[in-house]
Amino acid sequence: MSNLSRFRYLNFMVQSGVLPRVVISTHYHLGSTIYQLGRALSLYTFTLLLQQMLQCQATHCLNLVFFGDLIWLKNLGEERSEETV
Repeated sequence: MSNLSRFRYLNFMVQSGVLPRVVISTHYHLGSTIYQLGRALSLYTFTLLLQQMLQCQATHCLNLVFFGDLIWLKNLGEERSEETV
């Protein structure tokens, strides 16, 4: 699955309220990466992992940043990205 396909799928999940705490962004903040997810993950595995991380970070937002073939997840806390979908 391409990054664009994942982006569209995750955007749909956010729009439908499945992942209300996620901010999807195309902006990458250097030095702020917490997790790296390779593109080898299936969409199902990726979604489960994302949901588990959201449960662990229930009081925070996670920023998904598409950077080449990797998806970067960043703990935003009170911070907000300027480029959101």
